[in-house]
Amino acid sequence: MPFLGSLILVAAAATAIALILRRLGLPGARVVGGLVVGIALGPTVLGRIAPEPWTRIMMGGTELREAVRQTEREHAAWRFAAGAVPLSIDDMELEAERHRLEVLPMKQALRDAEDQHARPWVILTVLTAVGAAACGGMAGRPRRKVPPPDADRPSERTGFADAAAVGAWAAAIPILGTILTFTLLGYAALDPTTLVAAAAVGIGAWTLDPIDLRLAGGRSAQTEMLRAGKVATLVAAGLILVAAWRGQTGWGVVGVVLLPIALSGTEFARRWPVRQIRDLILLPSLAALTVVRSELLLETPWLLTVLLIVLAGDGRWLGWFLGLIFSGLEPGGGSDATDATDAAAGKKTMNPMGATRAASEYDTTPGGVLQTSLRRSLAAIDTAGPQLAVAGAGVALGLIGPGLAMSLALAAAMLEITAPFRRRFARSL
Repeated sequence: MPFLGSLILVAAAATAIALILRRLGLPGARVVGGLVVGIALGPTVLGRIAPEPWTRIMMGGTELREAVRQTEREHAAWRFAAGAVPLSIDDMELEAERHRLEVLPMKQALRDAEDQHARPWVILTVLTAVGAAACGGMAGRPRRKVPPPDADRPSERTGFADAAAVGAWAAAIPILGTILTFTLLGYAALDPTTLVAAAAVGIGAWTLDPIDLRLAGGRSAQTEMLRAGKVATLVAAGLILVAAWRGQTGWGVVGVVLLPIALSGTEFARRWPVRQIRDLILLPSLAALTVVRSELLLETPWLLTVLLIVLAGDGRWLGWFLGLIFSGLEPGGGSDATDATDAAAGKKTMNPMGATRAASEYDTTPGGVLQTSLRRSLAAIDTAGPQLAVAGAGVALGLIGPGLAMSLALAAAMLEITAPFRRRFARSL
């Protein structure tokens, strides 16, 4: 099948370009490589160079599309000729209604033909999003059993409550900012498009990169950050569930979002390089498939794209920062028994600047708490993959349009590109 073969070629090219960019040491290779291929092989570049072959292979419905164009040309010619003939307003309205009724079923047949033709793209894009989400969940830290906490330490239940509060803040700030932005731009606040975009921008990370884990602090801090990220993901899944209910489509996006939580910390990750599969194959392919049917120049809402980039980056870290400050989750140090054991044994840990310190020594002054909270909030926004999974699955299942999918993909790429600068700044704190 030419279309399926073309999609496999797109995914393979995205993987190859991502590998080349990674070898060159360029930031954001796993998402940027896929975007480059998707835009180059999509309507923006290839569709302009060879419009007829591209439309025939990628969109389908060639004969019906030509029939619609021919009918519309005939209607335009009639309106031009009618301008030289004195017709009454009633006659003009009757003829316009006849034209509308003639072309309406043709356009509906064209949409049905395009939907039928797009099934391989829908299936492959959703499967790639599922694979990326599954690998993201399996790349999480395996679950470890820890001894009971000491009497003067917060209980495990308290840790969950604090992490839930942080996760709620982390999701609420970007989600509310996105809904407000869409509302100001004329969208309905509870429109499925608005809700999916808000969920994509507010979703938590599948797991933290090893660099970000070190920036987060000790083992207890890392665990609490991962729990908070899962809470943010659950909030995003709730929004997508409402969007699917209101739009009566796209229920599968909820499964894509929840899959990493179900697979988090599985032992499978110890036997297979799931992180490499996700970063080198699945995420580049997903980025390319998400935008390969989107027009960059004409369909992308550029003002909204810029605002989504800001919300996806600054909105996320601000939510995490406020959550760490106001939730009661002690950002100055650890809170589980593992950290207490390390402190009792006199073990040393490395801070982000490379200096050693005792695990029990934490800066609990107001300035130190703010500094540590800011560093951890910057470490928690490795969310380009989850955001891209929502965008890809959402556009494939009809929850969002191609223009918004391009916007969310560009915002995810910006998260990847700025990651080295974000981490460098976090190390300096």
